[in-house]
Amino acid sequence: MGNNCAKRWPLVAAISKSVALTACIIATLLIPARASEFVSLDGTWWTSLTDEGQLTAIQGILSGYESGYNNGYIAAGVNDVLHYHSTRSGPQLTGDPSSSTHFAKTFGTYQQEVTDFYSRFTSSMSVTVGDVLSCLSDDPQFTCDQVSKWPH
Repeated sequence: MGNNCAKRWPLVAAISKSVALTACIIATLLIPARASEFVSLDGTWWTSLTDEGQLTAIQGILSGYESGYNNGYIAAGVNDVLHYHSTRSGPQLTGDPSSSTHFAKTFGTYQQEVTDFYSRFTSSMSVTVGDVLSCLSDDPQFTCDQVSKWPH
């Protein structure tokens, strides 16, 4: 009977398919996301990873950091924030961000140092891996002892 409908009234058949497709899309959007579990990239997460997973995490976090740093530096220059900072008594934003490396060690070295941090500061498992890496950078603003005491 459906074929007869499509043959007799092709516009009705096309509209029916369109309505059915739209209803299907809307129904799909209303289904709760299956991956709604929150994952905190902290010590508990870190210790659950394989060695390969930890190396991949280090690479991803450092790549994101470097990209964000460079993008922020460029945005600051475009918006003349560099001039604002150069007229203040605080540290100036100078130099080419690509000329300095913030994380010069190997991924394997950082993997071991992050693992060592969580082993040393067992009560700081809720500190994120990114925060741990911040104290391991070439020119950290905070020591790892300070980072370990950050509120959880």
